[in-house]
Amino acid sequence: SIYFNATEVEAMGNYGALFQMDNTLNKLKGGEKMEFNLVKKLFLQRCVALQISDTTLKSYEEFLKRFQKFLCQQGIEDFTMVDEIVLRQFLIDLSKTMNSITIESYYRKLKTLFNFLIKDKYLDDNPLSRVIKPKMAQRQIRTFTPEEVSKMLHGIDTNDFIGFRNYTILSLL
Repeated sequence: SIYFNATEVEAMGNYGALFQMDNTLNKLKGGEKMEFNLVKKLFLQRCVALQISDTTLKSYEEFLKRFQKFLCQQGIEDFTMVDEIVLRQFLIDLSKTMNSITIESYYRKLKTLFNFLIKDKYLDDNPLSRVIKPKMAQRQIRTFTPEEVSKMLHGIDTNDFIGFRNYTILSLL
């Protein structure tokens, strides 16, 4: 393993297998074809090493699964072939089934992935830097109508302290 001994890897449970790597790492940095599964393995390995939460790990795994499926549909097997056009198309495809908040979340995950690949010198160029971050739709918060406020205020028993307190708080809103 690259960073941990066998006992430490075993203690990591399900994610311990991420650390059983051979010299594919040297091949990758040597400029050979960069397969997505290796990129995924390296990225998740980094996440485990940083001790991010299981929830975040699962979120990254779901993201990587969807991104890999998209790349396969596009016929892209070499990760170095991912450019800004491919990334924009991925975000467009997401917009067909997801809301803007989720798409923005996927953009952040792409940013984290590419920043990792650049920082650790697996890539020389970050194609995401040429993709504008998607805008999130502003959520409209529904306000209470005057009739609803009146019903709430008249429904409070103001004869005790808690009721009077609640009435006062609602009156100030």
